[in-house]
Amino acid sequence: MERFRQLVMSAVASGEAYIAAPDGSAPPDRELACGWRQERVPQRPRWEDANESQFQWRARGPCIGWLGTTKADNDTGTYIYLEPAASYKAAARMAADGNGIEVGVSTLKRRFREAKLLVSTDKAHETITVRRTLQGASKDVLHLNLDFLNLGTDEEQAGDNDL
Repeated sequence: MERFRQLVMSAVASGEAYIAAPDGSAPPDRELACGWRQERVPQRPRWEDANESQFQWRARGPCIGWLGTTKADNDTGTYIYLEPAASYKAAARMAADGNGIEVGVSTLKRRFREAKLLVSTDKAHETITVRRTLQGASKDVLHLNLDFLNLGTDEEQAGDNDL
């Protein structure tokens, strides 16, 4: 599990994969932490600001998950909804040193459950994944705590770099 987590974190940090908000946009205050990059977008020339540019958040690589909030027991938390196949592929691409992931996606999902890393499972359908509507489509995802990938806010992560 730790190797998979490290590889997914590397994919996101390097911009090889990203995590989106439920609507597919950049997650507010966590853009950099979720693999998004700011790019300069030239503006249409105006007579007074001909050289003015604007920055927009752009994702690179495949979307491997989403940040979402869930209300449970009068407590609202932010969670990661990780797409199993896409995150597995991103992790495998990062394993250039040959030390890849030694199990398949199905085994990996079971190990998430065995390690008690899942916030919830679909008990009614007896599946490890839960079904959520993300980017307007129903998706089967792993429901994980935010700290699984250490996705603090961009401000928190900038503070970590000051050490």
